Amino acid sequence: MEKNLIQPSQYQNTPLVGKELEIVKPLFYVNLLTPFRVDDFILEQWSISINRLLPEVEPEELVELMDSFMRGETEYDNKLGIQNIFIGLIDKFPAKYYKPKMVY
Repeated sequence: MEKNLIQPSQYQNTPLVGKELEIVKPLFYVNLLTPFRVDDFILEQWSISINRLLPEVEPEELVELMDSFMRGETEYDNKLGIQNIFIGLIDKFPAKYYKPKMVY
């Protein structure tokens, strides 16, 4: 009897290169903000998504945003996940990032 085996994801162990590698470094501070540990693979996927959706983001801006989260200047909600990053960038740097219209 053959069992169904779970196949590894095609994106698993995808090497980060260039800007994605620089973006993932500040994201590891998310683990200091959450009561649970966010897996490294998830943070790497966040890095890829941020680079794809906001290619103009700089790693220094993410460092500043993470510091703002840790100081309590910008709200971090555990339920929002990666959306915290996008909301935080819009709030922290409103001249650079526009606020998209909500789709209902």
